[in-house]
Amino acid sequence: MPKPTEESLMELESFLEKHHKRLGVKVLSILRDSVNTHFSPIEISLTIAQKGSLSPLLKKVSKADHPIAMTDKKTLKRIRIRARALIRSIKANTELGLDTTTLLAEFNALRDYIWTVTTPGGTIKSFNQPANKEYQRLRQAIKRILDIAKEESPLAYAEIKNCLATGYSWVWVDV
Repeated sequence: MPKPTEESLMELESFLEKHHKRLGVKVLSILRDSVNTHFSPIEISLTIAQKGSLSPLLKKVSKADHPIAMTDKKTLKRIRIRARALIRSIKANTELGLDTTTLLAEFNALRDYIWTVTTPGGTIKSFNQPANKEYQRLRQAIKRILDIAKEESPLAYAEIKNCLATGYSWVWVDV
C-alpha cells in the first residue's frame, strides 16, 4: 500500500467535510477516529445512533424480536405429527359428543405457527436477520460514497480504497 501524500489527505478531508451528512461519511469518520480498530457494522450503527436517531433495523436488533418465529425441519415435523393427532382426537371427540374447545385451540395455535414459519409451498421461510440488513445498509452507504468520490475526487477515492478494509469487521488501516 502506498503511503498517503499530504495532498491526498487534504483532498480526503475536504471531500468528507463536503459530504458530512451522508451515512457513508459518518461510517468512515467513526473508522478514521479509531485507526486500526475493528468494528462490526452493529457497533458502527450504535456509535452513529448515540449521535443521532436509531435506525429501524437497529431497533429490531436491540430488542431481539423477530416477526417470524424460527424453526427447523425436525420441529416442523413434530408439530405436523401433533396437528394430525389433534385432528383425529377432535374427530373422535366430536363423534362421542365430548368438548373439543381445548383441542381446537391447540390445533389452531399449531396451524397458525405453521403458516407463520412456512411459505405457501410448505418450505421453511428464510430469515433475513436485522444484523445482516444493517450490514447491507451500511455497505451500500459506503458504496455510494465511493461512487461519489470516484467522480468528484480521485485522490480521496484512492485514499478510502487504500485504507478501508471491510468484511466481518470493518477497520480503517493506518498505512
